[in-house]
Amino acid sequence: MIRRIISVLAFLEHPRDAWEMFLNRPRSIASTRIVNSLKITHTSFKTIVDGGANVGQFTAAAKRAYPNAKVIAFEPSPQTAEHYRRNTDSLSDIHLVETGLGETSGNM
Repeated sequence: MIRRIISVLAFLEHPRDAWEMFLNRPRSIASTRIVNSLKITHTSFKTIVDGGANVGQFTAAAKRAYPNAKVIAFEPSPQTAEHYRRNTDSLSDIHLVETGLGETSGNM
């Protein structure tokens, strides 16, 4: 619990990150901070891979920062993949692959 509070307080040190997170859905402190850190490098991405896409928090943050980039997302859970689709249906150039990424082939 203490780590979570510290994480939120550290996040609030960067008002732009906080503002972007609260304006947009789905919301994720970690995704917003990662993408905003990448933007500082002035790097432009043509393709972004979201491994373990969950419900689309990182994809949404990445598309806000890099609207012309293609996103290839991986999410193995059918129920979670459906949430991902709902959360990202207004975004363009996204390809969801319903499989997991890992060292070995198989089912879990």
